[in-house]
Amino acid sequence: MYDEEGVYEVERLLKRRVRNRVVQYLVRWQGYSSEGDTWESAANVIDEQLIAAFERAAAASEPEPPV
Repeated sequence: MYDEEGVYEVERLLKRRVRNRVVQYLVRWQGYSSEGDTWESAANVIDEQLIAAFERAAAASEPEPPV
């Protein structure tokens, strides 16, 4: 994530949602508590590996649909 002063470091992605057809992730920022968590669009997450790892973990934890 960028701001006027540079790049913020992400500790981890916590949740995913879609708002107005835009994928957003709840971001825990490095060095900040949960009070500093913010929803950010996927386009603002510079490290695509963070998103890929989050999506893999989320898919692995979803229960299998009934047959």
